[in-house]
Formats: sequence, C-alpha cells, structure tokens
Amino acid sequence: MSDSTCAAIDMLNTYPLLHFALEKNGTSFSENKHGLFPKEQTVLTTRRSDVSLSTWGKDLEQSAVAQQRNPREGEMEKKSVSLEGKKVIMVPYMEAHVPKYHEWMQDPALLQATGSEPLTLDQEFQMQLSWTQDPHKKTFIVLDKEMVVGDFIHGDPHVEAMIGDVNLYMNDLDDPHMAEIEIMIAEPKSRGKGLGKECVLIMMAFAVENLEICIFRAKIGESNGTSLALFKKLGFKETSYSEIFKEVTLELQVTKPKQEELLHLLGSVLTHA
Repeated sequence: MSDSTCAAIDMLNTYPLLHFALEKNGTSFSENKHGLFPKEQTVLTTRRSDVSLSTWGKDLEQSAVAQQRNPREGEMEKKSVSLEGKKVIMVPYMEAHVPKYHEWMQDPALLQATGSEPLTLDQEFQMQLSWTQDPHKKTFIVLDKEMVVGDFIHGDPHVEAMIGDVNLYMNDLDDPHMAEIEIMIAEPKSRGKGLGKECVLIMMAFAVENLEICIFRAKIGESNGTSLALFKKLGFKETSYSEIFKEVTLELQVTKPKQEELLHLLGSVLTHA
C-alpha cells in the first residue's frame, strides 16, 4: 500500500460510514461469521447470530451479491499463511479445527459472551468451508505457543494449542478500505495473558500491509467490558451506540504514524507460507 492511500481515504470519508449494513425491503442486514443476516434475528452480538441453516443459505446468496458489487472482487486472493508472534501463532481455519470450535460454542457462558446460539456440528463444518471460500473475510485460529506440542509446522492444525480466533470482515460496498475486526479467546486459562491484544495488533498489521485497510471497526456489546477496554487501549474511539442492540461501535483510523507503527510490528512477526 502506498503511503498516500490512507491519507486519500481519510479525505474521502467525510460522511458517516455504514459498515456491513444493507437495506433490503425495509430490513436492516448486518455481517458476522455466518454472513449477512437480518438484525432482528440477532441477539446482542459482536460475533455470531441465532441463525438456522436455511437462513444461512440465504445469507450466502446475499453475500454473493455483495461480492459481485464490491470493486475489489478478485483482488483480495486469500493467502494461506500462518503468523507467529511472541505469544501466539495465528493459523488458517482448517477442517480439523471445527470439532474443537464446535465444543467451545456449546459453553453457555461463551455463548452469552458472544451473543450466540449453538450450531450443529454439520453446520459448523459447512460454515468453515464457506468461510475459507469467501475472499472478503479473513480468519485465523489462534494458537497459544506455550501449548504447541513439538515444533510448529505450517499446515498442521495443532488442535492441542487452539485458544480462539480473530476475524476480519471486508464487505463494505462503499469503502473497500474498511474492515470490521473481532477477537475471541475461548479458553479461560489463556485469558488475561495479553494474547488477545497481540492477535488484534498482528491482524491489523497484516491487513494494512496486505489488504490496504485504512479504517478498522469493532462492534462490541456494552456489557463486554473486557473487549471494550482492550480496543480502547489500542486507540479505538467510540463512534456510535445502538440503544436497540446495546452495542458500542468503535473505530480506528490508520494515520501515517499508526501505519508505520503497525508495519514495524509486522517486521517482528514470522510468516510461515
């Protein structure tokens, strides 16, 4: 990305950006890991929704329409890379990860924290497949380096070290340089160790370098104090609040100093390809 790209985007973005929202027949749609879904079907969520498999199929169709209208279609080919930081390794979401991921999402406490309803194992497998095929989403499964058995091998799922995931959504039809970011540390023993913070920073650095992202957005339930504190500590500023969904929206503009900071960080990240 050229140094002037983000500056140019800053000048263009003089109006409020409606990210991951479409109006269709009077229904407001929002984006999460299940694709596009009607907001009235959601629980207060930053991550997943209460969605049936039949509705999910319709979501994929809507998502396909969004991709056709996105000017960056075909430009953002997914790269199968793993990113290794000081404490975490972020690996592509693989089929072998699905059973463990499904197990996490049976935990009532985690479901409540993420505003989710459980899917069946078959639905999770189908979701993982659709996720890997969508060029406007990027996800990594997060591994705790201390839990990796033996040497890390790129392409090995290392299920034993799974602790969560980190995601980017890039379906904004008006601004291809904006991405919504979210993080989930599912394993209780891995929380409070700074792993979530490192994942978010690595993901942002990766997105700035490879995807030309200039604005990051996070949508967090007002009761999720831990996540709100994390993103505010990273420099995100509150831009709006949804009284209906009890959800806070925060944004971070990638200024020239922030871009240099993130790219400097990426220089210390080991890329496995």
